[in-house]
This record gives sequence, structure tokens and C-alpha cells, in this order.
Amino acid sequence: MHQRCSNIRLRALCLTPELCTRLARLEQLCPGDFAAVKRQVDILAAEFSSAEFMDQLEAEHRIKPEVREARQMGFLQ
Repeated sequence: MHQRCSNIRLRALCLTPELCTRLARLEQLCPGDFAAVKRQVDILAAEFSSAEFMDQLEAEHRIKPEVREARQMGFLQ
């Protein structure tokens, strides 16, 4: 998994092993999600840490219909 993430070149995100693992879990992630988070950074005129950037990527991922519909029901996790 770390091998796969080490090939991704992102200026906005310094990938630690933990962040790489979190990124690898986002199966429906697309370039537009990175662009959306980058726009948020620009609009807020803020600098996000790597963890904050990842938090926002995860939030973008969670709102996708494909992700919301894939959740299991009941007590299964």
C-alpha cells in the first residue's frame, strides 16, 4: 500500500504512512475532490496541514452518493 502512495506526487499533501493508509481507503476519490479541497484552502486563505487536508478529502469522499449508499446496515461494520 505504501508503495502505491509513494508514487503520488502532491504538493499539498506530505504523505506519512498513516496518511497514505487513509488515502488508500478512499476508493471513490477523484481529481475533482482534490480540486474542491484546494478551492476551500484558497477561499479561506488558509494553509492546511497534511492531516487537515486529508480530513477535508475524507469529508468530500463521504458525501458522494456511491459512498453513502455502500454503507452496511444493521450492526455489521
